[in-house]
Amino acid sequence: MAVWPAGLPQYVEQDGFSEKPANLGITFRTDSGATLSRQLHTAGSDSFTFKMFLTTAQTATLRTFYKDTVAGEALSWTWLHPITGAAATFYFVGALNFRAVGGTNFHATFAAEIRP
Repeated sequence: MAVWPAGLPQYVEQDGFSEKPANLGITFRTDSGATLSRQLHTAGSDSFTFKMFLTTAQTATLRTFYKDTVAGEALSWTWLHPITGAAATFYFVGALNFRAVGGTNFHATFAAEIRP
């Protein structure tokens, strides 16, 4: 299994980070009476949005990692969970997005998930 490259930031920017834990339940209305809730799944994927400040060299490293090492969304990698700090297995979801922020610096944004 691939490991997040050491040459890339090991922490994400707070203003571009979000986590959406898996919703394993369902709530529905009945014809009459109270709303009901129950467990629908036993496992689900936790979704993340990440933002990082990168140099030109780091941008190239992230592109290579995405395209060649993990083949986009196909393979997983190990990285530390941004909140708990525990090792976790991530998968990319969708493409990388790079935005120039001046000189040779970029903001990279991407989505990932931890699957059951």
